[in-house]
Amino acid sequence: MATETKIARVAFMDRGAYSAETEYSKWDFVTTEDSTYLYIGETPATGKPVTDTAYWKCIADGKQATAAAELADTARTELTTAVNTKLGEADDKIEEMDTTLSAYEGRMSQAESDIDQLAGDVEGT
Repeated sequence: MATETKIARVAFMDRGAYSAETEYSKWDFVTTEDSTYLYIGETPATGKPVTDTAYWKCIADGKQATAAAELADTARTELTTAVNTKLGEADDKIEEMDTTLSAYEGRMSQAESDIDQLAGDVEGT
């Protein structure tokens, strides 16, 4: 019967989300909330935090992307608020101008009536 002997791993092993209770071996990689780490320790170990550079190498640091996304979200919120404020102010101005225009139209109509009345008076004399 043939015997199987493990010599070495030939590929990285995706171990999913990091857990302090899981034993990791060389070339295992794990994910955290925003980054990916590769286990580089020579012997398997449990409980080594991903911040321990003797055992882990960060191969994809998402912290900057997360921070940038948070900044972009804040900027979007501030911009939306500013735009909505300006739109509200513009609506108020338009309403004010409509009111003023209606008043001028009323005066214009009265002036036209007065002119017609005067023209009739002049013709009648």
